Amino acid sequence: MEKKQKVNFINQKKLILPMPFEIVLPKPGAYKKATKDLIVSILASEHPLTLKQILQRIRRQYGVSVSYQAVRKSAKALADDKVLSAKGREYEISKGWISEAHSFIDELSKAYLAEWKPMRKMEVGEDVTVYTLDSIYDAERLWGDLLLDWVRKDATASSRNTFQATHIWTLLFHLEWEEKQIIALQKKTRNRRAVIYSDTFLDRVAQKFYGTYIPTKMVRDASWARGCSIGTYDDMIIQLYQPKEIAKEIDDFYKGVKRLEDIDLARMSGIAKRKAEVKLTVIKNPEMARQIRESCLKHF
Repeated sequence: MEKKQKVNFINQKKLILPMPFEIVLPKPGAYKKATKDLIVSILASEHPLTLKQILQRIRRQYGVSVSYQAVRKSAKALADDKVLSAKGREYEISKGWISEAHSFIDELSKAYLAEWKPMRKMEVGEDVTVYTLDSIYDAERLWGDLLLDWVRKDATASSRNTFQATHIWTLLFHLEWEEKQIIALQKKTRNRRAVIYSDTFLDRVAQKFYGTYIPTKMVRDASWARGCSIGTYDDMIIQLYQPKEIAKEIDDFYKGVKRLEDIDLARMSGIAKRKAEVKLTVIKNPEMARQIRESCLKHF
């Protein structure tokens, strides 16, 4: 009998959403939906709205006979559960709840979609954790999860964040995902810097994109290890070394692109998702993090 594999999420907290999701909405009068579901469905497409406006749309769009008192009571309960936020007499879906729901869906995706493989985790002492993954694509996704977890739990306005890499390649096929991480950093922290240790056409594109959010420099430094990426998040360090063959392929890919028309996204995606043992290391060491930050900041 095949042994079932337990999936361990990075964020171990139990996430309970205050209401179920429904992908397909019923036709008007098909059955009596819960008033809370109807309110969220209305506000998902139009916001902000007053209770009277919500009531009118429930009756008109769903053909459900519901009282003003029932709408008011359900809206208050949703607001108490942080699903809705109120501004004066108007209501809208809480952005905090949307973020929590998004995280929940991300975790479901990792658990159920075959494309994402669970990583193997090894703790080396109290302050060093080594994750082994099956591709650099999975390693970058894990890095993003760790980053967002740090932003949610530990980051403050005075937090210090630096990032250094040979190339920043994830924006080629994960632009929305990458932008989400950067915006999260931008909202929570002020001290951010990034250095790209290459000067190809695509690196200049990356500098322009990241420079919108984070001061970013391109530096030619032959001593920087090819395929190395390292970030500091206060006292936490995240480090990734791409396997040598893959690092060379990515480097060759970057050098071969002279204009946007040269970009072969299918080739790049194939390199990123190719099965290979990739190790991502997380270290918590204030002095080491300080030294790595200084190696980045000296370029500014």
